[in-house]
Amino acid sequence: NPTVADIDAATDRFAGAGIQTIIGLGGGSAIDVSKVLSLSLVARKHRLSDWVAGDRNWAAVAPLPVIAIPTTAGTGSEVTSFATVWDDKTRRKHSVNTPHLHPSTALVDPSLAPTLPWEVSLSTGLDAYSQCLEAICNRNASPITTAIAQAGLAGIPEALRNLRTQADSLADRSSMAMAALASGLAISATRTGLAHSISYPITAHLGVPHGLACAAALPFVMAFNLETDASMLEPTARALGHRTAADLVSSTVALFDDLGVRDAIRSIVGKNPDLLGLADEMVTPERAGNNPRSVGADDVRRIVAAIESWLSTGNVAW
Repeated sequence: NPTVADIDAATDRFAGAGIQTIIGLGGGSAIDVSKVLSLSLVARKHRLSDWVAGDRNWAAVAPLPVIAIPTTAGTGSEVTSFATVWDDKTRRKHSVNTPHLHPSTALVDPSLAPTLPWEVSLSTGLDAYSQCLEAICNRNASPITTAIAQAGLAGIPEALRNLRTQADSLADRSSMAMAALASGLAISATRTGLAHSISYPITAHLGVPHGLACAAALPFVMAFNLETDASMLEPTARALGHRTAADLVSSTVALFDDLGVRDAIRSIVGKNPDLLGLADEMVTPERAGNNPRSVGADDVRRIVAAIESWLSTGNVAW
């Protein structure tokens, strides 16, 4: 993923070049970089490193128009007003968010994706799956955002299962493109939640692709929330053909088993990863604060211990 330093270098290189429109062609990171550059090239006195350091006065800046063309199906960045970037010095993920940061045009063409490697299809698809569920189980959820997220969520399991062996299936690529778009529309209003918060250090320190890192936490975050209140997930569970919210959690675990999520993560972090050592970095207030159940350091450690156990033994215990 491009870093703060990369974006500063691009800003310095292209400032004053007379650029009128930026085309963001690629995955979520490519589109996010395009969105940040649309701000930094206009506000040349405010480089991204300055923004990260605390000079966050970009809200009044009118960015250059961005034409977003996603070639993956995951982040929904083509329809959101924020962009995430990595700071390689601090190993932290930052979210640039202004009301003007929506791309001016989004061109979503599933025919760009049939040659996408399975590993990328899996990780980006799991990001869309996580975003849909986190938008539903969220303090900021509304009937509208929940309906959009449910529509996106419905097509993901079958499409990802099919794409594992049929990468060129345009029907399944179309389902994933719509799901990613829906996830982006939903989180534009709700923002993401606790699974994303937990995922960031796993990606930053261990190199686990973002969607896989979110997926590792997702079933346990769902189970954590169900301990106190199932009301947010029950309607979605029924809409997807399940009897209870607990059944939705079980179906999520079954989906991840079918897709080889555990093996994919273990191939990167090993059989017995030390995730608890990262727990103190996993509570990002602007993400964890959207979770419907309040979460503290001990709660995160409990979730992380469950993730470690699942990765080591394959048992999903809560």
